[in-house]
Amino acid sequence: MGGGGGRSYTRVHKPYTSPLSEVPKGTTKSIFDEDDECSKVSFSDTLQNISLSAISRISKDDILRVQLKPAGGSVTVVVINDAGDICGYLTSPQAVKLIECLQKGILYSAKVLGISGSTITVHVSKKK
Repeated sequence: MGGGGGRSYTRVHKPYTSPLSEVPKGTTKSIFDEDDECSKVSFSDTLQNISLSAISRISKDDILRVQLKPAGGSVTVVVINDAGDICGYLTSPQAVKLIECLQKGILYSAKVLGISGSTITVHVSKKK
């Protein structure tokens, strides 16, 4: 009695490879919205290494530019007033993701939340 019916077979597993969405050939579009992560970058921070002359020209609720500035082999994030002067630097942990997004060409602004002596607090968010 040892039967098995004399037939043998090999099961073939095929991975599911159907795309989630159709992407025309020649494009490199991700199935995820790459801009989505950058849209979530929003935080408040106190400017570091402020320039007293530059901050003398800003007021509460002003909207300032956020840009990258090369600094010896790396980059830093600076906040700039309308005259083009650097008001200070953003150094919070969120600045790492902000740098990535700025390098992708996504624009951000910093709204002045408060000025107390030489302390400037801003809120950074994606430019609308």
